[in-house]
Parts: sequence; C-alpha cells; structure tokens
Amino acid sequence: MANNPFETGIDPSSVDSLVLNNISVGSQIKTLFCGPAAICAVTGIPAREIIEAINDMRDNGTSVEDDEHGGMNYLEVARVLAKYGYHAEQSLLNTPDSRTSEEPPLEDWMKLRMDASELNILSVRRKGADVGHYITTKGGQFVDNGNHTPTSITSATNKKYGRVIRVMAISKTNTEVVA
Repeated sequence: MANNPFETGIDPSSVDSLVLNNISVGSQIKTLFCGPAAICAVTGIPAREIIEAINDMRDNGTSVEDDEHGGMNYLEVARVLAKYGYHAEQSLLNTPDSRTSEEPPLEDWMKLRMDASELNILSVRRKGADVGHYITTKGGQFVDNGNHTPTSITSATNKKYGRVIRVMAISKTNTEVVA
C-alpha cells in the first residue's frame, strides 16, 4: 500500500499539548531577531541560550546577533528546534498555495487556516520587502521579536506583517535529547 502523500507524521496529541510561550529576553541581548524569538516562543527557553545554540551550529562563524548576519533560513530554525526536542515541517494543511492564488494577509490566514490548534512558525513578508519575518502562532495569537507575549492579531498587525509565505508545523519529538 502506498504512503498517503498528505500524511504529516505529526502525532496530533503532541500538537495539542504545545503552548505559545512568552519570550525571556535578558538585558545582555542587544538585538533579538525574529528567528531566535520564534524558537523561544516554541521552547520557552531564554533567548540568550537560543542565540548561543544558533551561533554554535553555524559553520561560518557569524553571529545571529549581528545586523548583517542576523537572518535565519527555515532549515536553521528546524535544526535548532530539533536540538531541543521539537520537530518542524512544512504544514501541508496550513501553507497557502501561491500557484493558485496570492498568499493571504496574516489576519485572513489566521481566520481561514485549517487547524488553529497547530503551533506554527510562519514566514511572512510585506509587499516590496527584501526579507521575510518569522512569527510563532497558535490559536488566535502570535509572538515575535516585537511583542514578547502572546498577542491577538489585529488589522494593524496585518499591515505590519503582510502575507503568509511559509508555514511550519511544530511538534514534540518522541526522542530524548542528550546534550
């Protein structure tokens, strides 16, 4: 029997138990970029520890706190989450299909997505922007590097963040992570 191409491999019970965490930012952090903030919102681990883990994983010696190198791609985000016992994969249910229509604005996506209980890291982009931005969502709320506590989406938020480009579904792994 062939594998179902729409099967995600995510255990639904692990998704329901995940929460959207506050971001713990210490005074020693000069700039908290969106990638580390998204990971903090999933794990609840302080930003300093997440930033150190990212910097340790980078092969090129750059720092995620450096304005020039602060950006992260989705594979880096997934690698850091895996270090802390989380799995990230593209959400087939909640990722917009840009081949059939324009990506939806954030507020519309929050209302129309298939599974609001899914903990997601979104890549969003404003029209004309060169780079994307990560935010973490669950239910009707989001967290990012601009707001460190779960916040509801508003039309003002919609204008700030633009359109949803990529959606990663987050789950806990069943493997024990050893440091």
